[in-house]
Amino acid sequence: MDLRKSLIHLKIIILTLIILGTPVLISAYSPRLYFNSDELIELGAEFQVDLLVQTDQPVNAYSINFVYPANNLELIRIDNSKSIADVWRDSPRVFEGGRINFNGGGLEPFSGDGGLILSIIFKAIQLGEVRFNFEDSSLYLANGKGTKVEPSLDDLTIKIREGNGEILAQNVDNNPPEVDFISIIEDPITPDQRILSFKVKDEESGIKETLIRTKHWLWWDDFEEVPNSLALSKGAWAINFRVVDNQGNISEKFIYDWKVFLKRILPILIVIIGALFLVINRIRKPRKVIINSND
Repeated sequence: MDLRKSLIHLKIIILTLIILGTPVLISAYSPRLYFNSDELIELGAEFQVDLLVQTDQPVNAYSINFVYPANNLELIRIDNSKSIADVWRDSPRVFEGGRINFNGGGLEPFSGDGGLILSIIFKAIQLGEVRFNFEDSSLYLANGKGTKVEPSLDDLTIKIREGNGEILAQNVDNNPPEVDFISIIEDPITPDQRILSFKVKDEESGIKETLIRTKHWLWWDDFEEVPNSLALSKGAWAINFRVVDNQGNISEKFIYDWKVFLKRILPILIVIIGALFLVINRIRKPRKVIINSND
């Protein structure tokens, strides 16, 4: 593995540890999380709400929770195509009652105003005044320590009125997502496993999910959705990594560990082939014919 890949891999692991809640000090410094959207929406219309960050000091990890009124709004899609976060512990998760959770980080720190974390597309389905409320949310400074900060939280109020709402046109995306980086290294703490890290992007419709399946023997396991910095058993000798964007386009990468194959699978194949050879040879071997001399 070259130096660039090693550094990217290390950054991803550090970001994942920060997102998972590595013990850190709470800083007195307070950046800001806020929403941006039109504040007057017609019934039946689709509209976009942007989740943004403002900060004077560079930040590179985000743990954000907010709620929206699910009775008034239908969530159409979540778009992370222009996000400053390119490493996700999980895909943005939507819970019952209109709660959204996002945990992610950026390999490049952000400072300034208008840092786009997520765009969420809603449809107005019921009249009334609706409010987007932040819940427990944190940012982490890109200072080498992962210092946790509690930002100021600016909620958003939108009024839904009568009208003939328009549907937002979605950009046509026929291009598959890009896998910028994928790598596996030995786990320095747990010797019986390895760590998979990756960086993916889709600048048109955004990433929907990342999945893998593995071969420990001669067959593939089922695909399962995976976070970044995934622990893999050392028994896995083949890995199929799949990325799906929000338009259903797919990119895949295959990784093979031939050392594991030679050590784990090849001896078994030799035994199986040897047993088959003996069976076939026994079946094909001509039988001896005994002739009775008295006949």
